[in-house]
Amino acid sequence: MELINWQEVAPHVRVCWCILYNCITHRQRQRQRPLPLKRSRMQGTPTMYKSNLQAMCQQRGWELPAYQVTKQGQDHSPLFSATVTVNATSFSSTSPSSSSKKAQSEAAKLAYDHFSLISPSPPSLSGNWIRNFVSFNVMKFTS
Repeated sequence: MELINWQEVAPHVRVCWCILYNCITHRQRQRQRPLPLKRSRMQGTPTMYKSNLQAMCQQRGWELPAYQVTKQGQDHSPLFSATVTVNATSFSSTSPSSSSKKAQSEAAKLAYDHFSLISPSPPSLSGNWIRNFVSFNVMKFTS
């Protein structure tokens, strides 16, 4: 194999050669790396039950969900369970989770599934709906 004297090669050829070399080495590095796991359509994307539950409460004029998390176990391997209270009904996660976020999401899923089966009732003119509406508009116009 003959060595190339880069001083004699025209500048635009040197640039093209460098680009080609970088593309080849990049492709080789990609082949050596394991491919990232892609979530298939069958698995679906994770549902954000806390956000969906909060949106449902706002649409129905209810107070926002209140979460209570309890931690059990050692500090190096804690287990969390959560309870969410929505519209005076409490829902608790069925099994302890490795993170607080997972426990809250599980409790929110139970509540969301429960209230999704119930058709939304029109907001009444008494109770929390008026208080939320007034406080929102007062804050909106005073700030």
